[in-house]
Amino acid sequence: MRGLIYNPIENRITVPTSEITPFTISANDCLRCLPVTDSTTTLTVVAVNDPPIISGTVSNQTVYQNGSLRPFSGVTITAVDDLTLQRCA
Repeated sequence: MRGLIYNPIENRITVPTSEITPFTISANDCLRCLPVTDSTTTLTVVAVNDPPIISGTVSNQTVYQNGSLRPFSGVTITAVDDLTLQRCA
């Protein structure tokens, strides 16, 4: 039982909500006819707000006198929360 590991699906529930995940744990030591079962164990999973991901930036752009540039034209900001349903461009 010390090796029990729970790996939740990341960003599955909406920030800032939580949910209760039930477990059924069964142990069998081969000395009893039926395994001992516990189906009342639960775990509360809380959604955590992840930072946004910024991509498409270009560093060290040169601009000359009377010139112009568009430093954010290729930038995309993506939020991975809520199964990546949030996206700003």
